[in-house]
Amino acid sequence: MRAVILTVLLALAGMTTVCIGADPERPKFDNLPADAEVHVVAVSEAHAAGISRKEITDVQGLVKALRAKDGPGAHIRKLLSKDADELLTDAVEMGRFGKDANPVIGKARVAQRLSNILEGAIQERVFYDKDAFAKVELTKGLKEFVALGDKRTVFQTERMNRELLSLVFADFLAETPVDYHTVHVTVQPGKPVVLVTSASTQTRWVVKVEKGATVAGVIQFGNTAQELVGTDAPVIYRAGILPNGKKGPVQGFNAYKQDDKEPSYKRIKGEVKEYTGKDFTSFQGQYQSGKEPFVVKPGAK
Repeated sequence: MRAVILTVLLALAGMTTVCIGADPERPKFDNLPADAEVHVVAVSEAHAAGISRKEITDVQGLVKALRAKDGPGAHIRKLLSKDADELLTDAVEMGRFGKDANPVIGKARVAQRLSNILEGAIQERVFYDKDAFAKVELTKGLKEFVALGDKRTVFQTERMNRELLSLVFADFLAETPVDYHTVHVTVQPGKPVVLVTSASTQTRWVVKVEKGATVAGVIQFGNTAQELVGTDAPVIYRAGILPNGKKGPVQGFNAYKQDDKEPSYKRIKGEVKEYTGKDFTSFQGQYQSGKEPFVVKPGAK
């Protein structure tokens, strides 16, 4: 490379190293195989992102728990936006969900608003407080997240927050999805692959490299923090936020549709060509990922 490489070691155990050129506008790979192919996987969000209203199994029970005078419910309420005050009322707790003639619709609307408020807090706050959770028996995974302290990545903090909600509000809220904010990608054998990932929301990319397959490099784009496990290939990181929550090397952007009229797609296409000297071999994009992995099928060697 033209200058000394800045190596950012990501905090998540097992995560690959992210390499960004000293000139962040012109990173590139060293020794990329001549026959490498470029395969893109892009989404707006993972299938199990955020928190949906359907995950709130008991609206009235959750409202009552958040209106508690002390303990984790009271603590979490303090971390919610002011919009929560309109929902956390005696009326809602008693089953009066507003002026809707149909109480089912009114209840669904309250659940949707409450899920949006909780989702915002999950992303922006740190729920754990030693005193507030003093009487709560944490799971092994939660204890590990708590022990990391300031070393937690933003993804780990978000996951910790969601699991704390599942734990203390188990009677009112569904368990945290196993693939929370996670997209799976399987790379099959064939020519070496440069894997390009892109997502709007914070996403953990889990890559399975099948026997005989080769990932020669990874380029990660995104509006927010992106994480990667499953490969030790060199990475060019181009997301707007680093996994530690600090500002990334560029303004974040994302494109999950092939559209040459769309500036973000043109930018990804142009940057990948600059970093690799190659055009896309394949592009798999959709608004929300499915439960099944994306499968990258390179050409035969």
